[in-house]
Amino acid sequence: MSSTPNHRHPRLTPETLAKLRQPILILQGEQDLCFPVEDVADTVKHFTGSQGLQFHTVPDGPHLLAITHAPSVINMMQAFLLKHVRPPVPPLPIDFHSALSYASSIACNPEIASRDPRAPDAFSLLDEEEYKAGATRFENMKRRGDKCKLDLPMCFEKNDWEEGAAQQRRWTWSRRREYAQQRQDVRPMSVLSLGDGIAVEVERRETTGRTGAVGSRATVDARRSDDEEDDVPPPVPQKDFGALRIR
Repeated sequence: MSSTPNHRHPRLTPETLAKLRQPILILQGEQDLCFPVEDVADTVKHFTGSQGLQFHTVPDGPHLLAITHAPSVINMMQAFLLKHVRPPVPPLPIDFHSALSYASSIACNPEIASRDPRAPDAFSLLDEEEYKAGATRFENMKRRGDKCKLDLPMCFEKNDWEEGAAQQRRWTWSRRREYAQQRQDVRPMSVLSLGDGIAVEVERRETTGRTGAVGSRATVDARRSDDEEDDVPPPVPQKDFGALRIR
């Protein structure tokens, strides 16, 4: 076992190492300062039960031989693996009934052996009561999740003019006055939109004279965008129709 004080003891006893029957390959660098070669050689003596133990010391090899001495490490690993290659064994057909019998012995439940192996829960070790309890618990959690709602202020709340927008009919030119009347009280009139836009500028002048006339003029700026061809904002107010000038 390694006596280097900066490493934790693996808690492997010589008796435990002697129980290993598999082939073992150990490659140790001669200049390894973490694990001295003497400690590794002393550990190798305890692999008495291994069939095909190989221990190689790489000259001038430091720690992490796979990085610093990759060619020599690869050659030794290939030789070790080729020495223990076994001929391929033909695959055996899967015996589901034997698997169910083994599962029933593990769960101490003889009813598992009589299940249909094609059922999705055939190899479940839960009995019927535990299965129903789990399904009930899942349904309760699902219902609780449906009732829970993330509380983000002003995130899920709709403005007044958005209420019922999905159920309303699409704007058309023939229904433009009705459309404008429905939204006059809840939504401010916008001068531009993503579709066809009409900008209204109302100029009012008052002059003092003999007639005491008050003049007003409204200018309309009509623009069309390519994004929307059908959506047009509400029309110009009725009171400004008489003084419109198109520019």
